[in-house]
Amino acid sequence: TAKSGNFLFFREKELQRIQNYINENKSALVLLRGQRGIGKTVLLQELLRRDTANLVHVYVDMQGYFTHTDDVGVWLYELARKIEDELNKKGYSVKFKFSSGKVSMRDIENFLEEVQKNLESKKLVLLLDEYDALESLAKTGRTQKEIPASLRYLLNEKSFLSIVICGMYPDLTGSSSGSPLSNM
Repeated sequence: TAKSGNFLFFREKELQRIQNYINENKSALVLLRGQRGIGKTVLLQELLRRDTANLVHVYVDMQGYFTHTDDVGVWLYELARKIEDELNKKGYSVKFKFSSGKVSMRDIENFLEEVQKNLESKKLVLLLDEYDALESLAKTGRTQKEIPASLRYLLNEKSFLSIVICGMYPDLTGSSSGSPLSNM
């Protein structure tokens, strides 16, 4: 659209900075934050359209889709299914072998090893939109703190994985009641 095109005309430098940072750093974590309506989601959607020879992006809307469960096993299962669906749409042949609706961290690690083989030397970039919706649930006890902490673990363990977190004011500093992603 014209609105999207005009916005991106002024954001080309930001897009390049994000892509360069992810390319240059293994297990990169990028934080996009600010008030609603300033174009964070448009920026993520443009990154999604810009898969490169080195980067494969998967967009995940954290609001609603991933915030209806308080069980980390169910959440990991849904995340793996989302990754599988999006990569298969892009022409990769990725199969998540579990159908129970709930998995362990080891199951996800095995799945991500298969993803890594399929991507060969490319990086998987998770674009997590509306992340603060999930973090808010964890801080208020309405979901397990292990859910956002599982992202931290995966980012630390999988060098081909990078994450772009987007939200109004996601707390990565740990300053307010200890964000599970602090000190990443």
